[in-house]
Amino acid sequence: MKKILLVIITFNFLIIFPALSNTEIIDDMDIVIGWSEEGDAAVKYLMAVSGGSMLLYYDFSSGTWAQTVKDVSLYDISGGDSLRFWYRGSGNNNNLLITLIDSDGDRWYKQFNGVTAASVWTEQILPFSDLSLAATGNGDFNTYQVYEIAFAVVPGEGGSGTLEIDRLELYRKNALDPTDILLDDFEGGPASTKNKLGGSFGDWGNGGSTITATYDNTAGNVYSGSYSLKLEYTNLGSYESGYWSTPNGVDITTATHLQFYVKSSNDNEAFSIALGSSTSTEQVVRIWGIGTTWEKISIPLRYYDQISNEELQEIRTFVIYLIENVCRGSGKIWFDDIRFVRSATSEGVIKVIDDIDKPVTHTSWGVYADSNAQGSLSQIAGYDGYALRLSYIFNSGNLVHMARLFYPNMSLSNSLRLKYAGDNAINDLEIHVLDSDNTHFWKKYTSVTDTDDEWQTLTIPFSDFGLYGSETGDDSILDLKKIKYIRLTVSKSGGGNGYVIFDDLEYLVNPTVALAGGKGILDNISFDNNPFSPNSDGIEDTITFSFKLLKDASVKLKIYSNNGRVIQELGSEELLSAGEHSLVWTGNDKDERTARNGIYFFQIRAESADGENDRYTNVVGVLR
Repeated sequence: MKKILLVIITFNFLIIFPALSNTEIIDDMDIVIGWSEEGDAAVKYLMAVSGGSMLLYYDFSSGTWAQTVKDVSLYDISGGDSLRFWYRGSGNNNNLLITLIDSDGDRWYKQFNGVTAASVWTEQILPFSDLSLAATGNGDFNTYQVYEIAFAVVPGEGGSGTLEIDRLELYRKNALDPTDILLDDFEGGPASTKNKLGGSFGDWGNGGSTITATYDNTAGNVYSGSYSLKLEYTNLGSYESGYWSTPNGVDITTATHLQFYVKSSNDNEAFSIALGSSTSTEQVVRIWGIGTTWEKISIPLRYYDQISNEELQEIRTFVIYLIENVCRGSGKIWFDDIRFVRSATSEGVIKVIDDIDKPVTHTSWGVYADSNAQGSLSQIAGYDGYALRLSYIFNSGNLVHMARLFYPNMSLSNSLRLKYAGDNAINDLEIHVLDSDNTHFWKKYTSVTDTDDEWQTLTIPFSDFGLYGSETGDDSILDLKKIKYIRLTVSKSGGGNGYVIFDDLEYLVNPTVALAGGKGILDNISFDNNPFSPNSDGIEDTITFSFKLLKDASVKLKIYSNNGRVIQELGSEELLSAGEHSLVWTGNDKDERTARNGIYFFQIRAESADGENDRYTNVVGVLR
């Protein structure tokens, strides 16, 4: 997660908030993976667009809706070979169990015995090769689609203690040499009978289509060397037509990308590239927006996420499909230097999975304890910023764990945002959001799909979303901490055919303000139902701020609007005894009006009889 800096200027606790929001990326669509096309007869195809975006093509000559949908609760760790994190603990010495679960339930796990009482922060690099597989899904762990990661304490000595975890990273432990596997550079010219892997090749046309594959040595039509492949087409219909070249069972597991050079005689051409093994159904990736000058295309092999690692050891299918309704009339497309490659990769951090700097209530971390065991989570000062502390008591239990689900946590957000562009027909655009129990909200924009290919930005406040029919899941509350599906839908209004291109799906987040000042009076601060919904329906109508006083002190809770104005104040000057306490906000301001939807700042301030003070500032969301 990116760190967000909020500058707070205080004078008698006048707060100035110079910037109230930033963004978290759900999908930048630079790699279009995990999206699928759905719809009735109107949906035609979904494709990656050259330059990093996603195109949905539709035709309302029949059918009324076409959409693309993604499960956004899954996380991609395919770029690394290890996890790195820091841990320490206290109390009895027990065992640390790390578990990862993929989208269909397969589990990777590793147990470290007798390590939980480490008194200093300890770095741990855990190679994926050290993880054992519990084949509770399809037996093939999918590193593109990780659903959960958990750190568990398993009894060694038993009893009680703490385990603290900080800064979870995707890491590469083993440096990689480059890979370059050439399928064909076409340098054999017209006399060629095999590609560079020893496989056959050829062209075909269907349904009246004509495809002719030839070798071209004309100046300007060759990227490098003496020849390129030229595919000349006429009368493309509704049948698949194109070019095939057999990779002859090549092992491409050491490669990360399919790379080639391409240009066309017409602007904005499109085609598909399919890969497959002898045992797998071929999987297609579509490329859009090819122009009349040479450009390098590099397709990450993780686009082909339905082909297992085992199947990548024996690739036997490589096909270029020309696309109907895009390559219209006649034209030519040239290809050169088709190869499977990997750049040299050095040891180091690939990305931060979780810096664990947000308060527990604003994350997707949770705690679980089996029968006869107890566990709780709290935020503490960590190895780097903040960390999570798992406090446990075993009694006669066998497991206490802290688990991180990868749902986007939008509870501190007030809006969803995406970019889109479209052309041809004028129809409606819908944005659908579903949470983990399938409660379904949506927003519809009418007659917006034709933008003449000019990019537009939609910023959609969550308050503008409405319940979709009666699809309430287990309840009628959209859980912004557990958003599971995003659907982008084109629905029929004007009819006709066209396309919409999507990019940069994200949500606006408000800065998390860390513990400020501090004299050691406030401890164990937590709050439930954030955001909460003060609409008198009996569900999450209030928010409770809980805290522990380390000494007798007076406590005040102030709620601020985003311009720094105090709208509510709770607590008093009366001294409270050391121990556990709580304050409840009903969502009303000082004039007993219910606060509007949005983000508010709160501060809990404690002052002891001898003048020492402590304060905690953070944000709370209202979503009625």
